[in-house]
Amino acid sequence: GDGLSISPNQNWILVIPFTVPNDLVKIKVYRHDTLHSFADLISIIEFGTWRDNSLIKCQYFGKCSGCQYQMISYEKQLELKQIVVEKAFKHFSGLDPSLLPKIEPTLPSPLQYAYRTKLTPHFELPRNIKAPQRNGIGIGNGNGKNELRIGFAEKGRKRVLDIEDCMIATSVINEKLTQERNRVRSTIHTFKRGATLLLRDSLELATTEPDRHICVTNHKEIVREKVLSVHFEQNAGSFFQNNSSILNPFLSYIKSLLDDHKPSRKKEEGQEGEGEERYLVDAYCGSGLFSIGLADQFTKSMGIEVSSESIYWAKHNAKLNKIENVEFMVGKAEAIFADLNFPAQMTTVIIDPPRKGCDEVFLDQLLDFKPKRILYVSCNVHTQARDVGRLGKVYKVQSIRGADFFPQSHHCESIVSLSLIE
Repeated sequence: GDGLSISPNQNWILVIPFTVPNDLVKIKVYRHDTLHSFADLISIIEFGTWRDNSLIKCQYFGKCSGCQYQMISYEKQLELKQIVVEKAFKHFSGLDPSLLPKIEPTLPSPLQYAYRTKLTPHFELPRNIKAPQRNGIGIGNGNGKNELRIGFAEKGRKRVLDIEDCMIATSVINEKLTQERNRVRSTIHTFKRGATLLLRDSLELATTEPDRHICVTNHKEIVREKVLSVHFEQNAGSFFQNNSSILNPFLSYIKSLLDDHKPSRKKEEGQEGEGEERYLVDAYCGSGLFSIGLADQFTKSMGIEVSSESIYWAKHNAKLNKIENVEFMVGKAEAIFADLNFPAQMTTVIIDPPRKGCDEVFLDQLLDFKPKRILYVSCNVHTQARDVGRLGKVYKVQSIRGADFFPQSHHCESIVSLSLIE
């Protein structure tokens, strides 16, 4: 998300945040590395063609590390993320370009602001606040050396930027942020060290208004999300996608990929039910977003996860939504498909690993199982491209598309569809 500038003699790179191509800027270098240096943006002398500062909505933009693209139109942001996905597969997959399809336009987020459903602002105790003197000392607002700062990391600095509101967070989160800031200031004497706060947007569980949102601050309290017609519940501290506005079009897009290529066979005469058989394995299932959200597309679904707590919530969510054709099991990393009895030629495997991507042990098992279809969802397109490069020796890459879960930032999710080469 940072701008890169090459020195006049072309042997040194400067990393400059909050810049766009063709900006002419005044900077201050603050750190040197082996082949590049880091600089602060002091002022903009001439605007690049992509820059439109009238689009900036946040008073903290340019200091807060949360957003990088507020000065760029949303259409251009989507284009930039498409380019990022394209370059990642070009440089990290190791596949011949002829084996890669054209990168599809980035799936847009319905909301570009007020979309984020989870915030974790944090603070450190100011150094001048000693245990016997905490009441009323150094707890004002601001970013002075001895002020209490509650917010997020300041760009390029190892310190917290004091933030009173966040433009990309939902309204109920911002309301609660004000309350939590006041609570911390008034009780600062009870803290022995800094802390991280949790602010989680949730549908209210017991209400006559099913679409009413509240903000939860207790990690162990239950929160609820709705995706298409399916409800998901889990602990507030658990992982779930932080942009609920894009989940409906995102899951609908996944369903369209399944419709395009169906690994299935017609049921034999005498078998129960009608239509065709096909099976789903959700290999990093979490609380069941894919295995439950896509259950209506399959004869049977199996969610596999190494976390027993995630499996508990996945089973809870299947019961909550009265979905009976899905099962869940805790899988061992070294034998994740060992107890699976689905026929590979009729099975789709969905994988949504952490940022580090899939390890060799998992990929070996996946290639041994040889499912008919693989859908690879990732929050790190570079490790995804690396893994697809390995899978691409046995599978055809059918489609690649980015999804904008985090507007105003450089982050981009991506979805790759692969089919087994016969």
